[in-house]
Amino acid sequence: MTVLDLSPRDRWVLGTGVVAVTAIVAIGRGLPAARVWNATRVDSAALLAGELASARLAHRRLHLTRTSLAIARQRSAQVDSSMLIAASPSAGAALLASLVADAADSSGVKIIATQLRADSSASAPLARVSVRVAAVGDVAGLLEFLRALEAGDVVMCIEELTISSSDPAAPDDKPEALRAEVVITGLSRVPNSKL
Repeated sequence: MTVLDLSPRDRWVLGTGVVAVTAIVAIGRGLPAARVWNATRVDSAALLAGELASARLAHRRLHLTRTSLAIARQRSAQVDSSMLIAASPSAGAALLASLVADAADSSGVKIIATQLRADSSASAPLARVSVRVAAVGDVAGLLEFLRALEAGDVVMCIEELTISSSDPAAPDDKPEALRAEVVITGLSRVPNSKL
């Protein structure tokens, strides 16, 4: 007996059975494969979403880092402008002495002795430099001299100040000249050095 010898109803049942068996086999093998494929796609999408979130966070952090760097550079430039810039600590001390002499000249105070001090043993980019000055002037001149030292663009610190009368036996009609011993300290930076 062949398929052609079957009645139309039997052919229909046979065909439906073949289709049903084929569908069962296809679903039995295809459904797990589809689930695996779907799980792979979901995992891939989750991984990409995580990478996207990480990239967005990195972009925000980059922006914050650039802003922070710009602020740090601005502050560094402000601090840098208030320091002595010299090739060596000794040159920094000489520059400090020059600034002190300019302040004395502008205030009418006469410098009679200058002693430079520099930390020459330090190899760091910043060095503490100081100048000991003996000066003579009247009260207003010495006050203006000290004010000029404190108000300059370069940050200086007056560490020691001793004032005495230069001529205690001077007559009362002569203006009193005062002698001042001052130690002024500042920071000197070697150019092109990293802090």
